[in-house]
Amino acid sequence: MGKQTQELFVKRLTLLGQDALDYAFHLSFKANKAKGEKGVWTHRTHNLGDGFGSAVYVNGYLRPETIRYIYNTPESQTDDKHTGERGRQALDDYFNRIHPMKGSGDVIVIVASAMYYTRFLEEGTYGRGGQPSIRV
Repeated sequence: MGKQTQELFVKRLTLLGQDALDYAFHLSFKANKAKGEKGVWTHRTHNLGDGFGSAVYVNGYLRPETIRYIYNTPESQTDDKHTGERGRQALDDYFNRIHPMKGSGDVIVIVASAMYYTRFLEEGTYGRGGQPSIRV
């Protein structure tokens, strides 16, 4: 693949990642309410929005300029916890840690959801002094 073609492909996948985020978060969330149906999940704390993101990788390496989030800035910031910043940091850590398809020459988009407090929700220790850890 030529350099110009690759750059065009990176741009298109960046837009595709943003579209996937919009669909997964905004459309599916709002569509249920628009039909008068009860949503699959609620969005009271806004923590979920800060943990959705997408990024493009070339040859297994992150292209940082392609990272997209639901919100431009972390939406949820509660008292001293700054949960929105933690959700976004969990995503950034994940995107920087993985190297999908390294060495293959491929250009791919990854769409992920991360919450810094997932482990203690899964373990049932939420609100009982459990220490959160990042899960993606």
